[in-house]
Formats: sequence, C-alpha cells, structure tokens
Amino acid sequence: MPMEFAKGPRRPTYIGMARTLTSPVLLAAPLLAGVVVQATSYAWMFAVSLVFALGGLALLIWGVTDPRRPK
Repeated sequence: MPMEFAKGPRRPTYIGMARTLTSPVLLAAPLLAGVVVQATSYAWMFAVSLVFALGGLALLIWGVTDPRRPK
C-alpha cells in the first residue's frame, strides 16, 4: 500500500519511510512484552497486546484512506 500513496519520483521516499518508521516499534515490542511478563503474567501480556492490536485496527479503519478507492 505505501507504493500507492505517491506517484512518480516520491514513491521511493514513501516506501523507505514506511519501512524505517516501523522499525523502532518492531524492535521494542518484544522487549516491552518481556517486561510486562516479568512484572505481571502472560495473561496481562496478551491483554496489553490485544489493546494495542485493536488500537492499530481502529487507526487503520478510521485514520487511513485507501488510495485505490475512488472518491
């Protein structure tokens, strides 16, 4: 989908930003999950994970406009 946000010469920039901006979260997520498990339990870790997943889904549904969909 990042390839369709921009046409022409800006396309590589959008692709690079989409990959670069997600990397800190992908690096920190397992570390934070380990901290939650160590401090509480696996049940809490899965609950926190569910909250973040639902928040991401809500952001995707209401915050991102699909460039392929006609207006």
